[in-house]
Amino acid sequence: MCLEESDGSSERTATAIVYCVDCRQQLCERCSRPHKRMTGGAHQLTALGDELEQDLILLQGTGSYDKQ
Repeated sequence: MCLEESDGSSERTATAIVYCVDCRQQLCERCSRPHKRMTGGAHQLTALGDELEQDLILLQGTGSYDKQ
């Protein structure tokens, strides 16, 4: 969770808008920027709410998830 200045004197909690599949974290817009430019390559970001689907896709690729 991060804080952002709302009017120069007070702080409010920033709203998460994306999910980083690589870090498995919800991020606000400002915090997501570095994930797009990581040294080892850009992280995979997805709209918040799609993270469960992305996690299932990753698990299928590792063989850790069995379809029923």
